[in-house]
Amino acid sequence: MDAIPNEQLDERTVRLRRQNVTRVLRHRRRKREGMRILQIEVSNRISKGFVGLGVLTADRRNDSAAIEAAIATLCRAGCRAISAGTRQSGSTLAC
Repeated sequence: MDAIPNEQLDERTVRLRRQNVTRVLRHRRRKREGMRILQIEVSNRISKGFVGLGVLTADRRNDSAAIEAAIATLCRAGCRAISAGTRQSGSTLAC
């Protein structure tokens, strides 16, 4: 069994710490902004629906980041539509 040189271990440790710090900072920023991280299941039928709506390309149907972006796009569009409707009725909704 080959031993890993200390320099490589040190570089790996620094890289992992940097990744952890980045993740914690993103989490704190989201929390400050009132955002939440949710885990949801997306079936093939739903991802095909996203393709049909034009918020996801067929070649990225299995790409988690692309699906996340598609969901965010739909949420923003829905919020804008609701906001427009509530403004007409005199209510307010902050999106």
